[in-house]
Parts: sequence; C-alpha cells; structure tokens
Amino acid sequence: MKRILLIVAFFVLAIISANAQRKVYCQIVQGRTYRLLSTKCTVRIDFGQETANHFSDNRLIDENGELIEFNSMIDALNYMSKLGWEFVQAYVTRDSSDSSSITCWLLSKTVDEDNDIIDFKTKDMMDQEQHKSE
Repeated sequence: MKRILLIVAFFVLAIISANAQRKVYCQIVQGRTYRLLSTKCTVRIDFGQETANHFSDNRLIDENGELIEFNSMIDALNYMSKLGWEFVQAYVTRDSSDSSSITCWLLSKTVDEDNDIIDFKTKDMMDQEQHKSE
C-alpha cells in the first residue's frame, strides 16, 4: 500500500512540476549597421515589453553596453539559441515609412518563471536602469 501511495505521489509531483513550465515568444527584427562597406546587422527584440515611447531603442547590447553587431540573421539566431531560444518561423514584412523589406524571426523558449525570459539586454533596458540609479 505504501508503495502505491509513493508512486501516486511521485506522478502528482511530476505533473505539477511539468505544468509550471510555459512557452514564451520573442521576435527579432533585422536592422542594418549604417557604416560604409559594412555588411553587419543589428537586431531589435520584441518580447511584448512595455516601452517608454515609440522611439525606444530595443537593439541588443553586450555586457559593456555596446551594440551587438551580427554577421547575419543566422549569426543572431545562433546567439539567441545559446540563450535557450528556439526558431519558430521567419517572415518578411514591409516598413510603412519607406516600403523597404523587414526580416522578422519568431523565437520561443520554455521557462519556469517570468525572470527566465529576459536573458539579454537592450539599449532601452540599460537606459531605464541608469535613470533608476540616478
């Protein structure tokens, strides 16, 4: 009887811990680095965050606060993959201001807690942290 109760308790704990995880999504959007003869690109991240205003800078930065430049969108995807993000879908849309094409990649990640979503930093996040510390 104790053995059956132990097995049932184990399965209940396994189900509860499996339900604690959830899938979250983010979108990376290709941007160009505007330097003469440069083929590098930057990416903007949209994970549904609240932005300070329409002009918020959500490009990826490194630990020193410098913009991360990628060789290509595949390079950016490999970077995000190291952080646990998985490719879901890619699509191209048009920029309404100048009719240029914009490459967007949708990524997903399974997390246990909301704190696990943000494993990167954007320029806007750094600016907000600096304003809080002042």
